[in-house]
Amino acid sequence: MPTMDQWASNGRPFKGLIIGDSGSGKTALVAYLANEGYELFWADFDNGLSIIPKIIKNPAALKRIHYKTLTDKLEAKGGKIFLDGCPEAANTFQMMLANWIDGGKPYGAIHTWGVDRVLVLDSLTLLGRALLSRVLFLNSRNGQKPWPGDWGDAMDNMENILALLYSEVIKCNVIITAHVTTISKNTGEVDSKGEEILIEKAYPSALGAKLPPKVGRYFDVVLKMNSITRDRTTVRQLFTQGDAMMDLKCPAIELPMALPHETGLYEVFKAMGVPRPGAIQIPPKGESEPPAAA
Repeated sequence: MPTMDQWASNGRPFKGLIIGDSGSGKTALVAYLANEGYELFWADFDNGLSIIPKIIKNPAALKRIHYKTLTDKLEAKGGKIFLDGCPEAANTFQMMLANWIDGGKPYGAIHTWGVDRVLVLDSLTLLGRALLSRVLFLNSRNGQKPWPGDWGDAMDNMENILALLYSEVIKCNVIITAHVTTISKNTGEVDSKGEEILIEKAYPSALGAKLPPKVGRYFDVVLKMNSITRDRTTVRQLFTQGDAMMDLKCPAIELPMALPHETGLYEVFKAMGVPRPGAIQIPPKGESEPPAAA
């Protein structure tokens, strides 16, 4: 068995979770990786990619972003919301993992990809909704409140997906975004009135109350996007260190607590030794790639 003096992080894929409120800049943060030569394969459950063509000015970088929007059709009847037909979002996503096809071109199963590619799941929160919708439909409870067993089945499905993407079988980079949920935790102490003392902690928004605290175990890196608006100016930063409210983890401990929005994620990649795609020549920003030699 090896000892830790033989440990080498270089060459390992990035398995990271990006947590942040809606509008904090998670999508743009990930999209900027295309400027560095990475090929992104984007499972878009949030239907929120409209910002990308506005921030990525290099046409060649835009061509490196493959996306599939995954939403289920809904309809309103009698004051209730129902699925319009069989839900397809979760099934389509799992088929894409087995063979991603874009424009008729197959890119193969994700377990055949290398570190020049990034699988993006955006977001864990709405993947959960898709998984629960599928369970309700299969259990003939379309439009009804989930039973405890429905929640359990959907949560098991989500945790199995996380386990697969984190496993050593998957050699490509994996980035999953998630919104924020707050859960009260028992401290095990009581106050002067004999009542339990609770604290609130922030976690990635996932199905139920028991799964969010477990999500972080399926990632080497957990980062947070934060945005602050002052005097009509919004500053977005990527945080590598947690606080009393939210726990984070980043093996690149030499990095500062906060990183700039446009380059922050790539700085984490570099610090962790994730290889940059060497076969792709990156032109200056705002320019397209040079034509191939005759």
